Amino acid sequence: MDDRLDLGALTVNGGYFLSRPDWRAEPYLEHDPDATFSHCVTYRDSPQTIRAALLELIAAARRKVFVASFFLGDEELTSALRNAAERLRGGVYVISAIDDRSLKRGLKDLEDKPESDATERKRFDELCRAGIYVRGHENCHAKFAVADDRIALVSSANFTYRALSVTGESGVLIRDLVETERLARLFARLWHSGCTWEIPPVPPGSAYTAGPRAVEPWRAEVPQPAAGPDARVIWTDDGEQHVRRHLLAIVADARKELLLATWSLNKMTSHPHLLLSAVRAAAERGVRTRLLVRTFNHRPGHRAECVAFAEAGVEICADKETHAKGVFADANAGALFSANFDADHGLTSGVEIGCRLDGTAALASARRFVRHMMDHGDAVFVRNPAQRDLHDRLLGGWQCAWPLREHVNVIAADSDWRLLAENCGSGPVLFTLAEEGVVELIAGIQRWSLSPDDDAKAYRLMLSSAGEGISAETYLEDWMQWKGSGKRGFCPAVLARTAR
Repeated sequence: MDDRLDLGALTVNGGYFLSRPDWRAEPYLEHDPDATFSHCVTYRDSPQTIRAALLELIAAARRKVFVASFFLGDEELTSALRNAAERLRGGVYVISAIDDRSLKRGLKDLEDKPESDATERKRFDELCRAGIYVRGHENCHAKFAVADDRIALVSSANFTYRALSVTGESGVLIRDLVETERLARLFARLWHSGCTWEIPPVPPGSAYTAGPRAVEPWRAEVPQPAAGPDARVIWTDDGEQHVRRHLLAIVADARKELLLATWSLNKMTSHPHLLLSAVRAAAERGVRTRLLVRTFNHRPGHRAECVAFAEAGVEICADKETHAKGVFADANAGALFSANFDADHGLTSGVEIGCRLDGTAALASARRFVRHMMDHGDAVFVRNPAQRDLHDRLLGGWQCAWPLREHVNVIAADSDWRLLAENCGSGPVLFTLAEEGVVELIAGIQRWSLSPDDDAKAYRLMLSSAGEGISAETYLEDWMQWKGSGKRGFCPAVLARTAR
């Protein structure tokens, strides 16, 4: 029987996001010149050009401003909208994703989150007291703004402080009259026939009221985008799945390089026709395919989807702060949009917005930005990582450092040692720290205690009677979702059995 167990070398099945060794931030400093389609971004330690474009758009308005955003709460933006409403004597209209639950509870579920500061909250009271009209669309995930039907912004960014200051986001400022008018008509359709809640303006100092509204038929047409690369503004709404149609067309056109970006993945494996099949086909015909995602270790479905894409030949790139969405094929086709690669809320339903960039000055910049985020992300996605790497680099925040030495001498009965070895064919092998310096190991469905021997040069290993028949895999998934408490983590140690 082997008297040495290297628990740190064991692998754990699945895919996990780990910190990138020796990572440092690399700002993105490129900026498009003024053009009909001008790419703009938010990125760490970089110029906030989405914010600048949005504020420019609002300041330039002379008749009206339309704003649609899933969340709304940036302080500087709110101030600009109030100023515009005063300058235009009204004329500012906002659609946000307010619904019955959030309104009845006074938005407390959004505002009382510990991680949410004042600049992240929906400031409906400030808006409606400034004479701004606010309506709620329960399924509007689109983020765009239009001024006077002449200038517009389409982006992945919610109009919150973090999205306009820190998080990786991609957008395009549009000065094409055909496309800005198309966006304005889409906003009008959502405003009249899609919004089921409203918060009308009230005098300063008054309490605002919110309630349901009856939708109105809106009979004017929204001009549909072109079917091919000449399309610009694209969207998803009420059966119009232009974002998905153009996404698949761009993937199909890729011959050398395919870049994809999403905040999250959901049910792409159970609905492969939505994207996965097309991406697999691109990889099989020799296209280098990369996918940028957020580092969601606490979402097992997201991690499993990343494994599926990796198995299809896709290189998974990751970052803790990315929220950008888009697709780029070679150097001549691409689009950015608000939709996640999500079978429930993104590619097939809800309201999403995007812009195809083929033939515009913004295409090369948007493509370079996605490449930059992929090349300089702060995380990596690792399939079947070693326990030692999970201990050292897992992104999650729930785990603590192993409390003992890297090499631990143990005293154990033959039966206890043999059972531990049998349960350590692969990871995870987890630990919890109990009182009085006792460490508990969890492997398979068993627990063992490690307590200091009298001379503290070795630890006594014993099968614990406190085992509940719960597997280490179950514990790990619970802990990854921040369930439970106490000091816990992965065991990275080498255990060496010794005689007393």
